[in-house]
Amino acid sequence: MAPDVQSDVDGGTGREISPDDWALLKSVWFEVEHADEPARTQRLAEAALPPRVRTELQRMIAASSNVLDRFEAPAHAAMSFSGNTGGSRRDDAAPSLVGRRLGAFRLLRLVARGGMGAVYEAERDDAQYTQRVAIKSIWRGADSDVLLQRFRAERQILAGLQHPNIARLIDGGATEEGTPWLAMEFVEGLAIDAYCDANQLSITARLDLFRQICQAVHYAHQHLIVHRDLKPSNVMVTVDGTVKLLDFGVAKLLDDSAAASTLTNAGGSPFTADYAAPEQVNGGAVSTATDVYALGAILTTLLAGAPPIALDGLDPIARILAVRDGVTHAPSDIAHQQSEVVAQRRGCASARKLSIVLRGELDAIAGMALRREPQRRYASVAALDEDVWRYLRRDRVMARPDTFSYRVWSFARRQRALAIGFTLAVVFIATSAAIAMRQAAAIREEAARAERVGVFLSGMVAGPSATSGDRIISIGPGGTVAQLLDSALTRVPREFAGDNRTRARLYTAIGANFAAQTRYRTARTVLDSARRLAAQSYGRNSQEFVDASLEYAALQLKYVGPDASEQPLREALVALSERSDPDARARVLIMEASQDMARGEVRRADSLARVVRDMEARHGRSTSTSAKAEKMLVYTSSWLRRDPREYLRRARGLIALTDSLGMPLSDERSFAVSAEIEALIVLGRIAEAEQRVRADTARTESVYGRQTLVAAHAASTDALMAGLRGDTALRREKLATARTALRQTADVPPVDRLLISNAFVDDALARGALDEAATVALETRDIMQATRSPLFQSFAELYVGATKLAKKDAVGAESALRAGITAVANAPDLYSMLPRLRRPLVLALEAQGRTAEADSVRKLDPPKATMPPCTPGGKWVGCPDR
Repeated sequence: MAPDVQSDVDGGTGREISPDDWALLKSVWFEVEHADEPARTQRLAEAALPPRVRTELQRMIAASSNVLDRFEAPAHAAMSFSGNTGGSRRDDAAPSLVGRRLGAFRLLRLVARGGMGAVYEAERDDAQYTQRVAIKSIWRGADSDVLLQRFRAERQILAGLQHPNIARLIDGGATEEGTPWLAMEFVEGLAIDAYCDANQLSITARLDLFRQICQAVHYAHQHLIVHRDLKPSNVMVTVDGTVKLLDFGVAKLLDDSAAASTLTNAGGSPFTADYAAPEQVNGGAVSTATDVYALGAILTTLLAGAPPIALDGLDPIARILAVRDGVTHAPSDIAHQQSEVVAQRRGCASARKLSIVLRGELDAIAGMALRREPQRRYASVAALDEDVWRYLRRDRVMARPDTFSYRVWSFARRQRALAIGFTLAVVFIATSAAIAMRQAAAIREEAARAERVGVFLSGMVAGPSATSGDRIISIGPGGTVAQLLDSALTRVPREFAGDNRTRARLYTAIGANFAAQTRYRTARTVLDSARRLAAQSYGRNSQEFVDASLEYAALQLKYVGPDASEQPLREALVALSERSDPDARARVLIMEASQDMARGEVRRADSLARVVRDMEARHGRSTSTSAKAEKMLVYTSSWLRRDPREYLRRARGLIALTDSLGMPLSDERSFAVSAEIEALIVLGRIAEAEQRVRADTARTESVYGRQTLVAAHAASTDALMAGLRGDTALRREKLATARTALRQTADVPPVDRLLISNAFVDDALARGALDEAATVALETRDIMQATRSPLFQSFAELYVGATKLAKKDAVGAESALRAGITAVANAPDLYSMLPRLRRPLVLALEAQGRTAEADSVRKLDPPKATMPPCTPGGKWVGCPDR
């Protein structure tokens, strides 16, 4: 706590606390501030605690509801309502203002909660003209003198600020209860650091945005206002790239005539530790230099990806000491420790290159703004802005020492035309000769690269490497694909260590094969490397980068969910926007169809797949993309048409297509075989299905060996066939085997986990193992929720509901089943799930004695026995031939 807060706690009694006591007081306060009552009482009762310190701590605890948090937590979260003896938190009790009218505005929705209250989106409601605003109001019950004074100060501050980069005040007033409110310009955008990263802005573009902040803050300083809490979240950037400075709620008025309304006098001076100047922690005088320091910290974050002082993981006392005494790190030093992703978001290929870009002038500018002593920083924000502008126009910056070598370097950089002309005159002859030499070298290099790849591939199949002679890498005549891939992954970085282009291509192919082998973690690492190498060596608009990104997107979609595949797919689309590539665009459309299917948008997925199929047909060709489109159409037909005969015809057509394309190990063929078996079972052709199962199991094991997931699939399929034969003992044994296999690997696609786990739950319920069934159902639901796929979530909730019903937990069953219905409600193409969820919901309601509700739900679906086949909720058998 800073001295101004200490004086508030003392209550102005003049009691003296010695320096030693004050250090102990702060230390113990941070221990007990958020502790529960028993722990707090025990700590205060310790005999080693001096009585005077114990007394002060008790007073501080009693007054803590009026002391503002010094760090990022909203102040209202630490306060209780006036007169509220129940101890409930303010945001639990505060009524929403949504729907009410304040002045000329109707409040539409809650946007955010802040230190003093809440911010709502509102629109003008007086039929005069259309206008959208942000309404800020104090929490009901929080209108203490401190908060009212701060709120009125903010309103007064905003009323005097009219600048294009400061969110302007539009209106103000008070509610019927007397609570003040103000209407501000509604700023729709992102915090400046998030905006820069989302748009992958270059260093120059980030500096241009930073200058807009400087100009807004300088304008506020000219009006005798210091912001005091500058940080990225208080600086928004709109969609058109305009900076808007927000939240003057903690600003300080420097005009002596306004001293009565300063926040220090009002009893609180919150700040954000990552961007706080040392004088704010020390309780020293706050001035325009305080904002200069915060701007230096924001500049460091924008350039290097992190604030100048590392505070993560520190306790509150250590954070204060770090801000007060710690060393600020230069942007180049921070950048050197960052990931490649951070560098690439700033247009640099690596963290090392980003560090080189920031070293020198930008380090000096940030360092001068971040000096510990206020008087040694830039004299004003305008001076900081000017130095950034000097850097952008390649002029000498004032933060660098004025040496002769620096002046020469600055002149050469500023007078680029003259310097470049002189240099070109010197190197023209050498360049002309070098071009011819480089072209010849490039041709020789490509030929050598092709030869090395050929030797590599022949060595992988035929035996030991011709270059290394290492017989360990040979898989031998009895080897498997898994051994082949492991061997390739060992050899590629060794044999192509200096050839990023070849490694990028090989890693894409190897990663895709690891994905086909259901080895997700390894595939993810390899494909991530492929994308990085392709971007570095071929460029982010290259075919190689598109190929690697699409493989990575497909992997993330299959193992994580549709949201996880968005970024790599978007990057591939950006690359394709620069050139015409129909083949790659068709692959992107198929990826989008797969995302739509996972999100339950079956009709859109079906439509996209038909577009791709027709595109391929117009070109008179059948490709792997054609097979992907047909696979999607097999899948969508099971939901949209529910005809097992059509399902079987489509599955067999896909098998024939993959065989003709030489794709015996593809995911498309495996899916087609599973669909064929499912259709045969539904049509009652069990013997034919069993024959297909045996053939497919033998083929899979010959290719993939005894992998865990392969074993799980085989056991699950055997269990299905045993159940159809009525062999419950064998079914139970095989399901237990499949369940054990799932536990042995984390690399399980959600759809496979869902199918195997639900079959296990069905069997556990049949044999009365209710606790076991509930455990598996709940575990599966947790995993499915992470996918954000309504298709998977609805199935998982259905099985949780079934286990709850079996355990006589009707309330829990209702909750799960309604959650499943809600998931499907967001995906109307999955309407055939609704009857499956509503029928057990009727049972849950009846078990609770809610007969009328049960009857109303029952009427939504006719009895299953009376429903025509091949309809949502009806049997998937007996469909007429078409």
